Amino acid sequence: MKLNKLLRNKLIALFAMTAIFASLAFSMTSSAESLVSFSKRILSNVSSPTDSSKSFSAELALAETNSQAENSGNSLPPFSENQNAAEGDDEEDDADIPRFMIGKVNKEDYRNRRTEHVNRLRGIERGKPYDPGARGRAIRQLDRQEGMPDKNTQTLRLGDANDPSPDVSAGGVMGFPDTNSASNNSIWKSVGPAPISNGQTSGLTHAVSGRVTIIAIHPTISDIAYVGTAQGGVYRTMDGGASWTAIFDNAQTLAIGSIAIAPSQPSTIYIGTGEGNFGCDTYFGVGVYRIDNADGSTPVMTGPFNQETGTGRDVLTGRAISKVLVHPTNPDITFLAVNSGGIGGVGCDAHPTQASSRGLYRSMNATSSNATFQKITTNSANVGNRSVTDMEFEPGNPNTMLATVYGFSTAGDGGVYRSINALAANPTFTNTLSAGSTTATARVEIAINKVGNAVTVYAATSDASGTVKRSIDGGVTWSTALANATGFCGGQCTYDMAIAVDPTDANVVYIGGNAGESGAPAILKKSTNALSTATFIRAQAGLHADTHSIEVAPSDNNTVWTGNDGGVWKSTNAAASWTSLNNTGFNATQFMSLALHPADANYTIGGTQDNGTLRMKPDGTWTRTDYGDGGFALIDQNAANTTTVRQYHTYYNQAGSLMGFATSTSSTAFENWSFLGCGGTANGINCTDTAVEFYAPMALGPGNPNTLYCPRTLVKAMRFQRKTLVCFR
Repeated sequence: MKLNKLLRNKLIALFAMTAIFASLAFSMTSSAESLVSFSKRILSNVSSPTDSSKSFSAELALAETNSQAENSGNSLPPFSENQNAAEGDDEEDDADIPRFMIGKVNKEDYRNRRTEHVNRLRGIERGKPYDPGARGRAIRQLDRQEGMPDKNTQTLRLGDANDPSPDVSAGGVMGFPDTNSASNNSIWKSVGPAPISNGQTSGLTHAVSGRVTIIAIHPTISDIAYVGTAQGGVYRTMDGGASWTAIFDNAQTLAIGSIAIAPSQPSTIYIGTGEGNFGCDTYFGVGVYRIDNADGSTPVMTGPFNQETGTGRDVLTGRAISKVLVHPTNPDITFLAVNSGGIGGVGCDAHPTQASSRGLYRSMNATSSNATFQKITTNSANVGNRSVTDMEFEPGNPNTMLATVYGFSTAGDGGVYRSINALAANPTFTNTLSAGSTTATARVEIAINKVGNAVTVYAATSDASGTVKRSIDGGVTWSTALANATGFCGGQCTYDMAIAVDPTDANVVYIGGNAGESGAPAILKKSTNALSTATFIRAQAGLHADTHSIEVAPSDNNTVWTGNDGGVWKSTNAAASWTSLNNTGFNATQFMSLALHPADANYTIGGTQDNGTLRMKPDGTWTRTDYGDGGFALIDQNAANTTTVRQYHTYYNQAGSLMGFATSTSSTAFENWSFLGCGGTANGINCTDTAVEFYAPMALGPGNPNTLYCPRTLVKAMRFQRKTLVCFR
């Protein structure tokens, strides 16, 4: 029999490490963990006949304690950019925000509230110790209890294209033994969404999935690519994205920060775990995995590797690896860009100090069974303990290397660093471009091109909501900001900022940011004259907001891939048009909640990160039913059919502007839910309340219709029954 390993890894760990949180006399939990699919049968079991709510919106939260911020002496200040103004003037359709609130919401407060919510559900408390290695130890213990070998090398036997789950068999296969016992009749079945057909996309409606963090394209075969997701693992395509196979489901984490293909042996790939975007809802990692024979029928995964050379100390668990860079001819030599990652990114709550230092790491034995890493000094500020976000070799000359440091503009701190002896025992780096200011930190991403002897580098920084600078001497000196690019990532550059250059033409540059159909902010822009007075034109029709990755195929400069909060897209005409590759087999949706119909095992609604509130219809197909970030979801348990169904869901909440819930009785509702509360139809939830959760919890009580309870303040709650709202203490 086959088992969905992704679910097995996630959900067994969920049950093992659940943190239950009580609120307003009813118990509820939730998680930003990517529940890419779920079991209809298990949902029915959770919702027993005596449970009046029968809702799975009270999810199991995986207590990963995945905070990454440093202590107050080492931490970066929140939101180094000027993000205090309410954003939205240029955002005709923002995937984060319900349409009726665009232009009225402060995105800084939005991100801060999201981290508060996620931290609380993960059991992270400010000022209290946490152990980022606890989750990995728990998974290994579960593996041992299930009879899996306690070793770090496993072979994946791939299923057919329509069933990405690996075959299970005894031994070192990426799964656990098939004992043919009675318990094997109780398996998880993936039901989607794969994909969400009516995504929140720019101009054209395209299918979406969930957050993609990184894309790696084969150096000579543009149809072979690997895609990393925020919390869904790694997927491989051999046919240009027409079909996908999961190849990372049994790893200790499914949060991916980087994927690198070894140039000299492209069947070997390295996977850096932990999402490197400085988002408040990102997950940390456990180090690096290597997959050999990655493009074959039996890939072999080894790892995680996280130990320091010489000491054996774990220096990578709890961090995020935002870039893996492999020597062009020697895959043993591998560099890592290690940053804070996980909970505690820029603007997030500060948590206890992580013992290991951030920065640049190098392995000299990356192809061995016990690869180790040594810290390399780049900058001097904070004793070198700064996040490194990006790296590039000069093409054809790995001794010359550029690395970017997240920090201030002061000497020895943030910006671009250059080395001409990167392969030496003790490389030296020189700061050639500063970023940020003396009081504000900045993130930098780079793209490099070499044609003949001309080495061109572009640096995208988070200054001024997104700037681009150019170097025509390999990163030694830099231009002023290219005026027509400024503002492209719209105040979210620490989270969504990407840049790429055509490997054959330094005039062609791609930049990606958050959202916007006019003005400076954009999902993706392209320049064809970047070496002169550069102009940047939108090239984003059909794309989802929040770009994290742009990659030009090394063997075909017309083939461009991009990844964002909605999934993965490809262009075969240099970004003139885009094709969604979010299809069957690609699962990256991050659910916040699920609610089940009382009688129909398929009818389900659930809120998702950046992809709205979704509905699985009675026929088992999925559709988006509302916009914005989706939060908690509920279905009245008196529903007698699947046509008229009282349903509720929340967007996110912001004190003074958006507090309440949306409701509908239509099984075909689409972006026309009625919003009740502050920001919508008055119902007693008023805009003067100051204590509100990012995703305000809700619960159903007894009665026909079910009484709806939602929080008002820490000592009050609202009761919605028969279209009447009352308050009680």
